[in-house]
Parts: sequence; C-alpha cells; structure tokens
Amino acid sequence: MRVKPTRAFEFSSRERVSFWVLICILTCSLASIIWMHSRDSEVVILYEKEIPVLPVVDPQPEDISEPLTAPVDPNKANLNTLRRAGLSGKVASNIMRYREKGGSFRSLKDMEKIYGMTEEMLDKASTWFVFPDAKPRTPDNRSGVGEPDERMTAVQPAERFLFDPNTLDREGWIRLGVPEKAATNVIRYREKGGLFRKPEDIGKIYGMPDQLAAELQPYIQIEAQPARADEKLHSEVSAVALNGNTDLNVADAATLIDCGINKNTAWDIINYRDRLGGFYTASQLLEIKQLDSLDWQLLSSCVFIDAKQIRTMSINTAGYAELANHPYLSDRLARAIIQYRDSTGRYRSTDEMARAYRMSPAYLEKLKFYLRL
Repeated sequence: MRVKPTRAFEFSSRERVSFWVLICILTCSLASIIWMHSRDSEVVILYEKEIPVLPVVDPQPEDISEPLTAPVDPNKANLNTLRRAGLSGKVASNIMRYREKGGSFRSLKDMEKIYGMTEEMLDKASTWFVFPDAKPRTPDNRSGVGEPDERMTAVQPAERFLFDPNTLDREGWIRLGVPEKAATNVIRYREKGGLFRKPEDIGKIYGMPDQLAAELQPYIQIEAQPARADEKLHSEVSAVALNGNTDLNVADAATLIDCGINKNTAWDIINYRDRLGGFYTASQLLEIKQLDSLDWQLLSSCVFIDAKQIRTMSINTAGYAELANHPYLSDRLARAIIQYRDSTGRYRSTDEMARAYRMSPAYLEKLKFYLRL
C-alpha cells in the first residue's frame, strides 16, 4: 500500500484564517500606538511653545544679621528693612506689592490683612513700626480709620534722669524714649522674677534698641538686691560639705527617703543622677528644681559623693540616643558629634571635640566627667 507523504507545518484552512486575523489585529494595534505617541509629542510641543520660560530668581536670604536701631515707617521702608523688623521674606514682598498698587498702612491693624502675616510676626514688628502720617480721631473721622495703633505710636521726645531699672514703671521707661513694646517687656521681665544687676543688662530686653540702651546706661543706678532663694541655696551648697555615710551615686530611693526628704524629691534625684551618669559635685544638686533648702540640709548630713562611680560615655562609639539623653548635651550637639566622627574618623581627645564645637573651658570641664574616648 502506498503511503501519502505529509508536509511539515501544514495548516488547515481554519488555522490559516485565524493566523491572518491575528496579523491584522497586531498591525492595527501597532498603528494605533504609533499614532497616539505622535499625538502626545505634538501636544507637548504645543504646550512648550505656549508656556513662557520664567527667569529663576534667587530668594532673599532668610537671616538678616543687622538689627534695627530706630523705628521705621512700614509705608516707606524697603524690603530689607521690613525683613530686619521681623517679617518673613514672603510677607515683606507682599507689603511691597501692596504699596506699589497704592495701598498704605495707618495702623498695625491695617497690616493684619497682608497675606501671610501672622500674629507673632506682627507682634515683633510692632516694636519698630510707627505711623507718623496717621490721622487722629476727629469729628470727621469718628470710625477711627487711620488712627495709630495703641501699641506703637511715634516716639515721644526723650527725657534723661537717674533711674533704677528694677523699680522704674512703664511710663517712666516711655519718658526715656523706650518703645512702648520694649517698656512692656521690661515690666513682664520683672514680674517673672527677672532683675537687672548691671546697667548693660537692659540691652537684653527684647525690642530695646542697642543705641538707646547704650545712651541710658550712664543714668542707671541699681540698688543692692536681696539674695534670691536659689542664690541662698547655692551659698549653702558651696559652704557646707557633704559628710554623710551614703554614696549619693549608688543610693536608692528608700535610702534617700530615710534621710528625711519626700518620695517625689528622692525619685527626682535618682532620675537626674541616672541621666547624668552620676554626680561629681554637690552643686549639681542645684540643677534639680524640686530641691529646696531643707532638702539640702537633710542630704548634707546623710550622703557623700564618690566621683569614681560616674558612668561615662564613649564619644567614639556612643549612639545618638545615648548622647542626646544626657542633660549636658543638646540634640543638635549629639548629632554633630556623630557626624564629625563619621566624616573624620575617631576623636583623639576630648579637647579635639571641644575645638570642633568651640566649647568654653568651663563647659568642657563639666563634660569631661562623663566622656571618654
């Protein structure tokens, strides 16, 4: 019987039809993709032609180093002066644009409408802003529009007389030519327990112009002030040595309570000791706010301090959490210590660390008890 030879890759008629249908579908899909891509390119080109290229403007630097020394009129001050008065770059720019369109300010209240202005910024600026062209209240101006803000008016003619900054009232400061906001800050400072111990201390008051502070110093007469409670305690700590039998660096809460102090104070001492790593001098107890004169008297006859018990940290291996948890190291300094050693290698001495961060000798002396290589 004769066998009919078969052909390789021979398809039936149905299979051939399916093959050509598939080819048509693929061809149409490819054509559609090519068309969509070319259309997107045209759209991109169109938009690129329509949108103008804007010039890049370098922003104004955020830190304005030179402080103001005299009041300014926000209707005339330039951008830099507005920044120096305490406003952000964005708000200062908005003020300039507002003035360019014919706007003006007659009081601090008028400035609240500037976009981006915050209460904090306005409070800072109120120390320096004056409105000399503001209209006073008259029968034709009953609404008070344009009336100067009560917090800051034009500077009155200054007087000069002897005064004690610890007793002079607000009106007296204003008579001296001090801006009203700064005069208020003086009173608040004293109400919170602040004292002026030397004439140059008045220059530390927020809003006090440097030049004015220098002019007033020859007229300052400060009477001797009674020692405050914390100063008395400091004197006691300095004068009396610890002569007890219990090492404060290893004592537990129960032992401290047995000395006569209350439970909360005992735990405050222990918690602070653990954060420090231990005490090296009695004066460190003054850093615990809850400790009073009576507690000190009780402790002085009950405990002593052995600095050998102090737990130290390695500045070459300690992690951020360990460094930042120490009361004498800020978060920022802890990060800086780690970044420095990561970039330059191991510290060779604690003095190298001190030089890197410009630490004062007194600060380094305090830290040395807790740091090692």
